[in-house]
Amino acid sequence: MSTTKLNIPLSLLFLSLLWTGCRPPPKHFALDHVRIRIDANAKIPDYVTSVITNVVHQYDARYGLGFQDLTLICDTNISDDAQPLGNGQTSKTLATARPQEIRLNLLAYSEDTRQNLMNVLKHELFHTIKKGEIRPMRNPRPILDEHVAVGFDGLSMSVVHPLTKKKTAFRAIEEAAAEYCAHRLGPGYSVGAPDYFSLGVLMKEMSGVGWISAEELIHLQKTGGFLEFCAKILNKDVTLLSDEDIRTVCSAFQRVRDDSAQILVQMKKIIQRRGETDYYRFRE
Repeated sequence: MSTTKLNIPLSLLFLSLLWTGCRPPPKHFALDHVRIRIDANAKIPDYVTSVITNVVHQYDARYGLGFQDLTLICDTNISDDAQPLGNGQTSKTLATARPQEIRLNLLAYSEDTRQNLMNVLKHELFHTIKKGEIRPMRNPRPILDEHVAVGFDGLSMSVVHPLTKKKTAFRAIEEAAAEYCAHRLGPGYSVGAPDYFSLGVLMKEMSGVGWISAEELIHLQKTGGFLEFCAKILNKDVTLLSDEDIRTVCSAFQRVRDDSAQILVQMKKIIQRRGETDYYRFRE
């Protein structure tokens, strides 16, 4: 699941609008590699379907979605209420996504706010490309606080509380990657949530110094390459990663998510972990 948030050929096969309840005849749009189904209880305006078609076309042409069927569910119950983040900031859930599916309120966007819809889709599409299968961790063990890391879902780490057995996930790296890949699609992308903006900036800084690229993030998201991401950021072989290495990378993203002033601080910590303190110079 995710929220939206940074300034980043399918020619015309089959876009069908599936209606629940009273269904008008489905509309068909041409796309090369991806069939898009829009599931809604009401008529979706033509400008909304146009935005969807264009954004999916752009994302697939740049990165390759890697699947044939994408479903967009019009959910009018998606909350638009601001939620506290615990750091004095708030965030709104504009959409949620899982493999090959995005759920959002398509009726909430007018022609005047179509850019907002484009921003939401550009972010959420990153979450649709992972396989949805947990890549198990060898020797599950506590990595973040007392939570036991059990596997990897895209660029998120699945964890279980040892007492309550509650399953959750560390998602900051995946959200940062979604932001950066959306940003790299081209001009015009913007983000309203400050925590997502900060995450995207951190990933942009890491890419700017050559540690990771948008295309590599796409590949790692598709393959559950959480550990491989940590290894690339630390310039290490993945087989040599220690638990402290993983914690260092996770901590960098979480601290930046909580406080944008931590971006430079955390970059310096990563550089120190890489053993390259004499290689980089910062203008402060």
